[in-house]
Amino acid sequence: MGRVVCQLGGSLKYRVYSHPVDMRKSFRGLTGIVHSEIERQLSPEDVYVFVGKNRRILKLLHREGHDIVYEKVGRCLFSQA
Repeated sequence: MGRVVCQLGGSLKYRVYSHPVDMRKSFRGLTGIVHSEIERQLSPEDVYVFVGKNRRILKLLHREGHDIVYEKVGRCLFSQA
């Protein structure tokens, strides 16, 4: 059985980045977007949501204590609102 790496809940603030992102970016590249383009710092209260250019991949970026955790969700098609 695998271990739980990240638990996300309703008490967190989910911040969706409004531009499509190149999903080849690692957590460092996504953190760079948070710092330079969104002009925020990662905090344990926030989850940053990034959607790929083809809308088939979603990445979540979250800080837990001193660790930065990111999760890739794929094989879905997310519609544009």
